[in-house]
Amino acid sequence: MKRWGVPCVKLAIAAGLIYWLVQRGGLSLDGLSEFSRGWPWLLLAQLPFALILIIATVRWRLFLQVQGLHYRFLEIQSLVLLGVFFNQVLIGSIGGDVAKAYYISKGTAERKAAAVLTVFIDRALGLFVLLVIACIGTLLNFEAVKENPILLSLAVAVWSLVTGALLAGCLFFSHGIRNHPLARGLLSKLPFKAALTKASEVLYLYKSHPSLVLKAVGLSFALHLLVILTNLLFIRALSPDQWASPLSLFLVVPLAQVVMAIPITPGGLGTGEFAYKELFQLFGITKNGDLVSLLQRMTYCLWGIPGLLIYLSRRKTAPALELENQPEAPSLEE
Repeated sequence: MKRWGVPCVKLAIAAGLIYWLVQRGGLSLDGLSEFSRGWPWLLLAQLPFALILIIATVRWRLFLQVQGLHYRFLEIQSLVLLGVFFNQVLIGSIGGDVAKAYYISKGTAERKAAAVLTVFIDRALGLFVLLVIACIGTLLNFEAVKENPILLSLAVAVWSLVTGALLAGCLFFSHGIRNHPLARGLLSKLPFKAALTKASEVLYLYKSHPSLVLKAVGLSFALHLLVILTNLLFIRALSPDQWASPLSLFLVVPLAQVVMAIPITPGGLGTGEFAYKELFQLFGITKNGDLVSLLQRMTYCLWGIPGLLIYLSRRKTAPALELENQPEAPSLEE
């Protein structure tokens, strides 16, 4: 019973959110009236989404290479597709990260902790860049933001999160802070001391690879710009006679994506539709933000089919991944 309790509660929350949206006039099929003319835009949106998956693969491989783990591109691509599938059936949009962490650990004989942590380092960087783009969106839409108290509050929140993350990163990667007796003493008193120490060592290794980190940041910006483009095409599919303002999407789409990442319901079902509808309508982009979210979910499900096939094949065979010929593990010492 306990095994199924939490998933059932999450599904109930998702159902409740969807029912609430329907009751207040959301999720109306009337918004699909123009889809018979606009569906080619949905097909076109699959091209940037395919590029998103390729960029996600390249970025994760970069993080793995710093740890001395050199996997073939197709191996990592298969795990990315598998993650897309699990994002739709596990909690939030981070369920795929859990699945990727599981399979990368099974395929790594050594440095399992480092391999697993790369999944979450990759996710953390992606979320950080997403918030940075939201900050840029507040500047691009400054007049609209300052006149709306809700948008202004959201702007203050994202700027605070980005500032806090930058300060925390600077403190962590400062040699003096990391090796200060107070920092070491605090770490020794925290629970899971060994795991936290290992995590800090894995993360600190990236300080010696600034060019790689900059590449990963650049790839993250490209990835999220493509996410904005796909959403622009989704809106066009619903309203084929008009274009939404791309500048407004720089703020709304990142905020909606962050909400979808919160692990409340499987695949962000319900929470994504709620966030898209409220944010899109608040900004005056479209009244059918929930349908934009559904088109995005259809795209995820479409690209999740290869991930499902990969999952089924891995259940029948050994899940181990094949490493390329690689050098010795990098040293954590300076």
